Amino acid sequence: MPIEQEQNELIRQLTMSDSEILKEEFFKYSTEHKRTILTSILRNQPCEVTFRKVDGSIRKMPCTLQPNVLPPIPVHESNTDNSIDFPKVKKQNPDNLSVWCLDKKEWRSFKIDNIISVKVLQTLVE
Repeated sequence: MPIEQEQNELIRQLTMSDSEILKEEFFKYSTEHKRTILTSILRNQPCEVTFRKVDGSIRKMPCTLQPNVLPPIPVHESNTDNSIDFPKVKKQNPDNLSVWCLDKKEWRSFKIDNIISVKVLQTLVE
C-alpha cells in the first residue's frame, strides 16, 4: 500500500478512537510524515500529546489546531513602507510542531520525534 494511503487509513482509524492513538505503525514514519498525520488529527479535534521535553522531563499537553479555537492572527500596522518596520517571520523548524496549548492558552511547540503518545480528547480543555 502506498505510504500516503497508509497515512490516510491511520488518520481515519486514530481519529475514530478515544484511546491513545499512537501505535507501533506511527513510529515507523519519518518526521515529515508524523507531522502530516498529527497536523491532520489536530485540525479536527483536540488531543493530549505526551512528549519528552528538551530538559528530559515529560509533559502532557492538551492542544489543537482546530481553526475555530485558534486565536485571531494579529494585525501589524506600519506607518511606513520600510521593511524594518514589519515583524520578523519566525523560521519554521521541520523537526518541531507548533500547536495551540489549551491549558496555557498560548502557542507551544514540541519535537515531533520526542512524542511518547497522543490521545484524542472528546472535549476542549477549559
